[in-house]
Amino acid sequence: MSYQNLKWISEGAVSSQQGFYAGFIARSFAFAIDIFIILILATSLTPPLQILFKKELPGFLGSDKIAPGLSPYLPSSIELPGLFGVMLFALALLYFSLLHSSENQRTVGKWLAGIYVGDKLGDRISPGTAFLRFCCYAISALPAGMGFLMIIFMKEKKALHDIITGTRVFRGNPLKGNWVGSEEDYINLYTKKNQHMRKTAKTKTAKEGW
Repeated sequence: MSYQNLKWISEGAVSSQQGFYAGFIARSFAFAIDIFIILILATSLTPPLQILFKKELPGFLGSDKIAPGLSPYLPSSIELPGLFGVMLFALALLYFSLLHSSENQRTVGKWLAGIYVGDKLGDRISPGTAFLRFCCYAISALPAGMGFLMIIFMKEKKALHDIITGTRVFRGNPLKGNWVGSEEDYINLYTKKNQHMRKTAKTKTAKEGW
């Protein structure tokens, strides 16, 4: 029985969760790498944008006509730290939303850690779900990061944002269809998949009035 192209995952279908769902250490490592990359990008892009905005935005906003006595530069409330924060948030939003919903189903950090994000069945999530998942990071961070620490204790190693969005983080490579687990796990999954497909077909037939 081949391990290839198996991407169907179901709750309770795995006898060895430790070798199937990504744990706290792997996910923390991946997240640290991703944050480092985003910080590098934000640090590199913010100064040029600050210079560009200071030279071009005042005239565009009409500030030179509203208050001609003021400095020709952008108001002091929009300085480098503020712009850096905006850039950091925008890059993080795009980075996590686009990469988690991509065909590869993972960020650079998750790629290095050998893990990926999927729905409960391990399939690719939509951009909308990836966006919501990123927004829910804030919920997981409060209070004191307890939503992230839930990974250590929860079944299927779910964080709070995973529970809210119906996502999971798995070990393996979604493009190759492989994962870490025993042959017994594979057989259990294959059996569960067939049961799920039969149940879905039966429900659909009943709804259509056959």
